[in-house]
Amino acid sequence: MKVYKVIVVCLAVIALAGCSENTQKSHDTHELNSELIRAYSQISINNAIVSRHTLFPYHFVDNSAELNELGKNDLGVLIKHYKDNPGTLNITQGDATDKIYLARVTGIIEKLGDAGVDKSKMIILDGIQGGRGMPSEEVLAILQEEVTNSQSE
Repeated sequence: MKVYKVIVVCLAVIALAGCSENTQKSHDTHELNSELIRAYSQISINNAIVSRHTLFPYHFVDNSAELNELGKNDLGVLIKHYKDNPGTLNITQGDATDKIYLARVTGIIEKLGDAGVDKSKMIILDGIQGGRGMPSEEVLAILQEEVTNSQSE
């Protein structure tokens, strides 16, 4: 009976060791998959930041020219992009006073230069991606004109 118990215990230990290896492999695979998902998500977020190429008032400490943590992060992503691909950066004024807005723009231009971005190839605008947009009345007039033109053809 003791031999039987020893054999059962040995088999249980072997089985648990095998399960432990499978559990470890499963855990390692889960960790790898999680890291891949995080990396893919970060790439997507960075692409969105570059595509938007805009610093909004919420990127700054209220009533200040100082960037908050989100602003520092987004500007860092933009700087990496602008080093090789200078272009347009929108910095929206929002409700900031002219004095604070000027300080924000000046500070951002300085940060771009300090990071090695060719400032002479940069365009800084007070706007949002895609431009100012168009009043709905103008859109309706254009659409009406297109309808009229297509009906007359």
